[in-house]
Amino acid sequence: MVQGKIILIGGEENNPLVYKQLFPVSENTTIKLVVITAIQEDFEAFKCKTEAFFSVKVGLPKENISIISLASSQENYEQLINHGIQNDGDLHKNAIEKIKESNVVLFAGQKNQPYFDALKKDNNEISILTEAEKIFHANGILAATGNNASVLFSLNIFNTIAVDIFTDARGRFNRLCELANRNDKRFAVGLSENTAVSFNSNLSIEVFGYGDILVADMKNAKVISGESKTLHVRDAKAHLFSHGDIYNLESGIFIPFEKKESIKNTPYFDFNDYHISLSVFKNYETSHILVNYVLDSEAKDVIAIMDYDLVPTDGETSMFLHYVEQEESEVWYCKHAIEQEQEELDLYSGTNILLNIVPLTYIQKLRRPDKFNILFFGINNDLHVIAYDNTATMPVLDAKVYIFDSNGKLVYKKGTDRYGRALLKKIFQNGEKYMIKVVFEHERKEYLFEFTENMAGICLF
Repeated sequence: MVQGKIILIGGEENNPLVYKQLFPVSENTTIKLVVITAIQEDFEAFKCKTEAFFSVKVGLPKENISIISLASSQENYEQLINHGIQNDGDLHKNAIEKIKESNVVLFAGQKNQPYFDALKKDNNEISILTEAEKIFHANGILAATGNNASVLFSLNIFNTIAVDIFTDARGRFNRLCELANRNDKRFAVGLSENTAVSFNSNLSIEVFGYGDILVADMKNAKVISGESKTLHVRDAKAHLFSHGDIYNLESGIFIPFEKKESIKNTPYFDFNDYHISLSVFKNYETSHILVNYVLDSEAKDVIAIMDYDLVPTDGETSMFLHYVEQEESEVWYCKHAIEQEQEELDLYSGTNILLNIVPLTYIQKLRRPDKFNILFFGINNDLHVIAYDNTATMPVLDAKVYIFDSNGKLVYKKGTDRYGRALLKKIFQNGEKYMIKVVFEHERKEYLFEFTENMAGICLF
């Protein structure tokens, strides 16, 4: 059976570029679009605006555009979600008939999620989604903007996929991975705004727009967290895709945008600094950390601290992402203007980046701010130590790292490299106590800890 597409659009729902790419209008294609919204405060204004957008900006004939409100009024909407929505087939008869006549169904608007949550609670089968899924199986298109994407997550194609639409928001990609793990999903897919991703039935995805998407593949990941509420994962894979990229989630086959070229071992920029990003998950920083400090630099081994821009307190917990470029990792790049007469954008792709998600506890060692912080965590039976300053998060070169055993005997010492790192190998015994002391200029930090295999992170500040 020929299958259609499911398209999720990250924010900016009135972006003609996305719709022109995904709803191609030509002499050989007849698009019959129905837009479904639960309710709008001024439905007539919403209808006029939406109709004008798709007819003028996208190029659809007005007679091929239907816009349906599921609730008849705000009062009716509130009554339905508060008291239950039963017999949705009868209630939504008009919408279902319009869906049957269409080949593109778009869920849009601001209040769909509570309405469909109520539908799912009170109905074993939701007639609207059943009819919409038939469009998908008949080579049609199902689409959703922003938070409306969750309306479609009950469809079978998402059995192994967790999706979030706003992963540029601070901390969202971490939490998306937690959601995927908690619900036994193999993939976590996060979209940035102004970006859309198309899912085919064979789990092939295609990316359009100005941002990018991040994918975490948990298939071979080692989950260490156990009963802990904070996710701790080793050896997952991360992928980064941008406009024009096609990737099959199941097979791992990647087709980069035709203008992209491999830049593995030939970084476009000349970033040489190991970097702990400022507020990694803010204003496109999620992908920025991968682009500027892994894919397109010499560091190749980077941590991204969640909540970095917050002032921690002693004992506060958080987490961080640890990205490592490996031999199997691949990187592509091009400069390209997605639309005519616009500036060229830097478009990157990266596949098979090692991803570790590590819990972190902050330990305050001094009452006043020190010049540098120390973060350390376990990688199998080794200890990874990073020293970075407190102002620009730049690496601290040649900080002296000392390890003492439980008897106070010095068992290892090493200086941090130009990336602020010191990897301490083959000196630790599982379950034994050690003292770490790090000295930089005339300041030092000390901490007594018990080493365990793949131990969670500790930040001394």
